[in-house]
Amino acid sequence: MDYLLDTNILLKRLRQKTPILENEAISIVSHAEIWSLAIQFGWGQNKLNDLHKILSRITIINLDATIVGAYVDIDTFSQGKHPSLHLNGSARNMGKNDIWIAATAHIEGLTLWTDDADFDHLSPNFIQIKLYDL
Repeated sequence: MDYLLDTNILLKRLRQKTPILENEAISIVSHAEIWSLAIQFGWGQNKLNDLHKILSRITIINLDATIVGAYVDIDTFSQGKHPSLHLNGSARNMGKNDIWIAATAHIEGLTLWTDDADFDHLSPNFIQIKLYDL
């Protein structure tokens, strides 16, 4: 695997019916987020079936103790309170799900594929980022 897809990329790929590649994975957090979004958006049965098919083909990475440790590092770093890493600029309030996703990318050594700047301050200390270009 090379890439961890941010939830927003997974959502775009679903909407565009872009196939998931074998070198792509998602966090279990994105798995939960995408199902929640599907319900909130009132997706019909056909779209839910498409979601189920895509999720059955992609690698889903579960959380474990090492990812928990990375979550702590990323959260404290983002708040400018990490004991050994200095944040350039002011504290960044990240969504908690984004921290889990970043921690997963960090521990798994995967490039995070996203389309927003929420993760920019984490590169290169924690993750590499690929911006969405489809």
